[in-house]
Amino acid sequence: MNQKSNERTVVLFTTLGSIGLIMEIILMGWQFWVPIFILVGMIAVWAIHLSDRIDYDTRTRFYFGYSALLLFYHGVQNINLFDIMGPTLVVMLTYSLFNTV
Repeated sequence: MNQKSNERTVVLFTTLGSIGLIMEIILMGWQFWVPIFILVGMIAVWAIHLSDRIDYDTRTRFYFGYSALLLFYHGVQNINLFDIMGPTLVVMLTYSLFNTV
């Protein structure tokens, strides 16, 4: 796969993860103000992806930072420890498409 296709896949998985986390926040009754920031982050991810004005390495770091913040937020909630392993695995596998460290 080429860089653009990998980036599109990562942005898609990041968007799906964001939507899933927003749904979980609503269903679990967690902090009501967090979905607003997640939506802003999703819009920023798509704007950066579609504008293509920032270099590739910076874009991939932004996507990873945003996903890391989502994982951190999900992990600090008072839920079972095993619930965080699935999303963490998906993020690790998705970001391995970039082939960089």
